[in-house]
Amino acid sequence: MNIDQLPYLLAVAAEGNPSAAARQLGVSQQAISKYLNELEREVGLELFFRSKRQYLPTPAGRLYLQTAQRVLDLKRHTFEALASLDRQAPAALRLGVSPNRGIETMAHIYPFFDRRYPYVHLDLSEGYANQLMELLQHGQLDAVMSTYTGTAPAGCQALPIHNEELVLAVPSFHPLVKHTAARLEELPYAELRDFEDTIFIQPRPSSNLHGLVQALFEREGFHPQIVYSLPNMQLQLAMIRGGTRVAILPSYYVRPDPEIAFFRLYNSPLLTMVYMTRSGHQYPEAERYLVWLMLRMKYEEAPLGIQWSETLRAIDREFGPVEGGGLV
Repeated sequence: MNIDQLPYLLAVAAEGNPSAAARQLGVSQQAISKYLNELEREVGLELFFRSKRQYLPTPAGRLYLQTAQRVLDLKRHTFEALASLDRQAPAALRLGVSPNRGIETMAHIYPFFDRRYPYVHLDLSEGYANQLMELLQHGQLDAVMSTYTGTAPAGCQALPIHNEELVLAVPSFHPLVKHTAARLEELPYAELRDFEDTIFIQPRPSSNLHGLVQALFEREGFHPQIVYSLPNMQLQLAMIRGGTRVAILPSYYVRPDPEIAFFRLYNSPLLTMVYMTRSGHQYPEAERYLVWLMLRMKYEEAPLGIQWSETLRAIDREFGPVEGGGLV
């Protein structure tokens, strides 16, 4: 594999034929055709279906093209990392995360980030969404990884990553529990009115989840008994395990637990995980990789919830499609 000539192959695929690829690269058509013929002899397979006007990748060609793009990306990342070694001081990213899923997410993805960008210092601040957004607005944070609803605060821009439903969490011995499951799509549905005599744990009023839960109650005409308002999800889960309370939680917390059962809710509102920055922010490479790690993690959990945008697809193409394997 001649790395320097890999752009020839990518240009043929992008432009549709060697002539157009040659014009785009500023080389001769003969040079590209020669390279392509020699490459096919080397691999022993045709890489393109040929017609007079169009070259279309074969299955082997598509595989080779994916590998070629990753090789070129790795080359670029390597030279950028080498150039960064000349910096006099390490870069820093002041990142706000939630005390619940934010910390869990960072614990999962940080080793991969640190391995690739050891010179970038992640300065983490822990807090709830509204607190973190205020710090971001005042320039005390560079970015916030959080769940959010509605529109971005003034002076901020949001890159949505993932949407998720809300679910009802109850003690596993609750009389309405007929079976348990650890996957969202396998959960039974429940009507809120079936729990009108049950005591609910309410999210903290300043949290984004509180607004979604209240809107759900109002839409269903449901008036629950509420005696607790707790911000910490782990504390809510502990009280549910205690056997006397139920709560509405993000589906992120659906996982195997012998003491808790979950129900899906009809017409559930959606909670969105976002990467929030100040307006006009251009994501440098290290931040794009951090977003890709978040995307990869969410794709593994619930691929249908990904909120694909032009920016997110570009990041996915840059570091490798999330459906293409594990983290490296």
